This record gives sequence, C-alpha cells and structure tokens, in this order.
Amino acid sequence: MTTTSAAPGSQGTVSVTGSGPWRILLAIGSLVGPVLLAVGTALDWTGSGADPLEYLGRLADARSVYLAAGLLMMLGMAFLPLTAVGVFRAAAGRQRATLLRVGGVLLGVWGVFGTAGIGGGYTAGIVSVDLVGTVPDDVVAQVYNATTYGPFTTIGASVGGAGFFLGALVTGIGVLVARGLPMWSGIVVLAAIPVSLLQGTGIHWLGAAAFGLLAVGIAGLIPVMLRYRTASAL
Repeated sequence: MTTTSAAPGSQGTVSVTGSGPWRILLAIGSLVGPVLLAVGTALDWTGSGADPLEYLGRLADARSVYLAAGLLMMLGMAFLPLTAVGVFRAAAGRQRATLLRVGGVLLGVWGVFGTAGIGGGYTAGIVSVDLVGTVPDDVVAQVYNATTYGPFTTIGASVGGAGFFLGALVTGIGVLVARGLPMWSGIVVLAAIPVSLLQGTGIHWLGAAAFGLLAVGIAGLIPVMLRYRTASAL
C-alpha cells in the first residue's frame, strides 16, 4: 500500500510504500550480520597473545568452538552489506539524512574488508595449530606470524576495524540528525563504540556486547525500513 503526504519542512510530497515480502527479508537480513558477529565473538574465548605457541595451546583446547566462532563471524561480515542497504532504506526520502547514508557506506566497507581480516586471522590459527608437534616450534611461530600479520590480513583488519568505528559513529550521529528516526536507536549504535574499546581490557565478551548494541540500534530502524519513502518536489 502506498500513501502520499506533504514532506515535513519541504515544498514537496513523500510517498510511503508499505512493507512487502522483500522489504521484510531486507529488514531481517540487516540484523543478521551484527547478531552473528555478537554470537561468534561470545563463543571465541581464546583471545590472543604475544606468544603464538601459548595462544595456539589455548586454541587446541577449544578447536571446535574456535571453528564455529570463526564461521559465524565470517558469515556475519558477509551479511553486513545488507545492514548497509537497510540503513540506506531508512534514510530514503528523509531530510538531513546524508550522514546516515555515509554511515551505511562505512558499514558496508567494514563488512568487505573485515571479512578479509577475520578470515586471515582464523586461517592463521587453524593452519598453525595443525603444525604444532609436527614441525619445530620456531617454524610454527613463523607460519602463524606470517599469516596473521601478512598484508592481506593486516589491511583487512585495519580497514575493517576503522569501518566499524567510523560506521557506528557516523550512522549513530546520522540517525540523531535525520528527520523522523528514533533517537534512542542512534544512541544505542553510538554506545557500541566505547563498549568495543573496553574489549582491550581483556574482557572478551565486551566485543560481543558491542555488536549486540549495534544489532539493537539497527533493529530500531526496522519499522522505518519497512515503510520505504520517496520524496518528490512540487
């Protein structure tokens, strides 16, 4: 169903199209990425360490959980472009929504490059743990470090990490600035940033909490995503 009304604060009209099956799927899909990232991060308790062999020892004790966490996080990253599209839908036909669109682009960048970073990191762990006990320890450490800190993984992790922080920051501010969007949603998205930074204290579940907050914030935009708006000037 489509309705037409005057666009607030403008000399034009806004057409609001009711939710259809594909919009419902898009709205659900926009949540899949952050939710999978939250679950995957919560599962991976192995953390990291300066000593590769000590870290790989922890990994060996939780290999199946590590694999499951890695798969969930890779899938979560792969779904983030849908989150970006959902943000674009929320911004459609709204005044002062430029920042929100930029935030959507940054979230998509996070998904593309973050997949490379997470994929490289988990590949390093799986490949290296299989070498423990079969080759000298210094060779294991070299393989692990070469994969973990190689150009592919490093660029993916660096650009992906920047995409998360900038994406959450710009998206959160964009929600607050744009007309007709729930302010609490933007505040929750912004809250994901300091919570994620606190993960550096060694409490791994804070990373999961940050992705969970992002999911809740995006969920607040779902009603808007389902009512796609197009503006036209008179």
